[in-house]
Amino acid sequence: MSKMDEINKRKFLLIFLIVCAIFLCIGIYNEKRLKETGRYTIGRLDKITYMKGGEVYHYTFFYNNKYISSDMRSDEEGVVGHKYFVVFNPNNINENLMLFDKPVLSKVHSIPINGWNEIPISTKK
Repeated sequence: MSKMDEINKRKFLLIFLIVCAIFLCIGIYNEKRLKETGRYTIGRLDKITYMKGGEVYHYTFFYNNKYISSDMRSDEEGVVGHKYFVVFNPNNINENLMLFDKPVLSKVHSIPINGWNEIPISTKK
């Protein structure tokens, strides 16, 4: 391999790593922003599918008198059939996350149509 090929290979690797870091930072920022400014409701984990890249969690939550189906990948683990809080962007309902670290442990008698500004009950076990 020539010296020029080696330099080009290193440049490509450096650019690739920079792009990966940018996407990672954007994802972390978007999740943080959603948790700070989003609204909360309750969702139910419907199923887990397994793909080459990992697990995909499929869930349903209630917002604006409708059931919304969504899915996401997560490093955390959920249990099918269990309920968890979901944070969502009311201006773009497709921006949502099921919060596996925030299980619904007690009865919630009613969910506001537009969700809550914050999680209304304790989620500590």
